[in-house]
Amino acid sequence: MAAPIGLATLRPAQQLPDASGTDKLHHVIAFAVLALPISSAKPHQSRNYPVYGIMFDIFIELAQPFVNGSGEVGDVLADACAIALGCAVGFVPG
Repeated sequence: MAAPIGLATLRPAQQLPDASGTDKLHHVIAFAVLALPISSAKPHQSRNYPVYGIMFDIFIELAQPFVNGSGEVGDVLADACAIALGCAVGFVPG
């Protein structure tokens, strides 16, 4: 999941396809989907996933200005919330 998210978020803004919804909604969906399967597969390593996810997100936001994008603190916050949501849902015993 990290590879498609990285490729999609680091494409030049003019090459992105039109999609319904807001930018922040897209971030929340992508990063929740990133965190959910990992946290449900190995919940015993739960402390690491949010840290790694947020580090990945910060890297993306720092790299975006180099590909005609814009790194935004709001995106980092939306992604951090999504990672927390994905991890919380993944940790629920099924």
